Amino acid sequence: MKKFISFLLALLAQCSFLFSQITITSGDMPSVNNVFVVNTATPSASTDPAPTGTNFTWDFSSLTSASQHSDTCISILSIPSLYALAFLGSSFGVRGFQDINLGALSFSDIYNIYKKGSTKYEYSGQGANINSIPTPMVYSPKDLIYKFPLNYSNTDSSESGFSISIPTLADYAKARKRVNVVDGWGTLILPSGSFNVLRVKSTIYDRDSIALAAIPFPLVIPSTTTEYKWLGLQQGEPLLQINANQFAVTQILYLENPVLGTNDISGSDFIFGVMPNPASTEISVFYSKNKTGETAIDILDIQGKEVKSIFLEAEAAGDAHHSFRVSDLAEGMYVMRIKAGSDISYRKFAVMK
Repeated sequence: MKKFISFLLALLAQCSFLFSQITITSGDMPSVNNVFVVNTATPSASTDPAPTGTNFTWDFSSLTSASQHSDTCISILSIPSLYALAFLGSSFGVRGFQDINLGALSFSDIYNIYKKGSTKYEYSGQGANINSIPTPMVYSPKDLIYKFPLNYSNTDSSESGFSISIPTLADYAKARKRVNVVDGWGTLILPSGSFNVLRVKSTIYDRDSIALAAIPFPLVIPSTTTEYKWLGLQQGEPLLQINANQFAVTQILYLENPVLGTNDISGSDFIFGVMPNPASTEISVFYSKNKTGETAIDILDIQGKEVKSIFLEAEAAGDAHHSFRVSDLAEGMYVMRIKAGSDISYRKFAVMK
């Protein structure tokens, strides 16, 4: 019976994502103090990010993490003061987890700076130690990452870039053209669960120009990168991002603990599923208990405050189903908590209206 319920819950969770095309807005982007745990997977010859379509299923459930890092969104006023002044008006910075080496120039202690507005999400540039010299690289105009609202078949393009001079060392400039297309929607399957997503394909044409003081002519490095990004509601960062050049996949990044997964279950004494997720008027919880006894089901807001609850004093062992009205709750993230005896399990869900 438990295997059947487990299958049923997985099927119901999958069904809540099917035939549902989402819209991504500014509210689905990162904010100051957000922390994202990101896995890096090793690309393989079989990794193919290109296939896409409507009501499409992308199965990346076999991804295995080779390394992990945290992206923390830092207030502009909390990053090094030189960069804070240069990027005044932007929203936040994220400390880069990898240094960059272009041969004659090395970049370390990198801060990537972003601006989030109601109609667009932009990359403002970088602050980095270039050959140990703190240097802000301010894009003008900014690199347009997303234009909101983001829906299937949307397209846009932008041109951006910067130029800097490092005294006695080099002049360095970047020209960038980005072409974005929302080329698919459907279900993304990761090791952590299944997600309702929009897929954004970005083709980035970069032209780096380095003029060293000791060399009379500039070194020009053209490159083309394709970013495939799968975006979900209220996820902040892409659930999955695969970068490729004209030859092969170069990088695979995916979130460790997405907020709307179908498998974010803690506790092992009972099966626990919620649907629909996101919910608008009502949310249902399904579970199966091994033991008869009291059960408490609570809904908590993101500050941990209890906003709804039911208490079942002597609930029988076996399968159970209960529903909560959520139409009176504000839009946002919540946590459903089930306490059965000494066992506690949690599941995150969203209210969207």
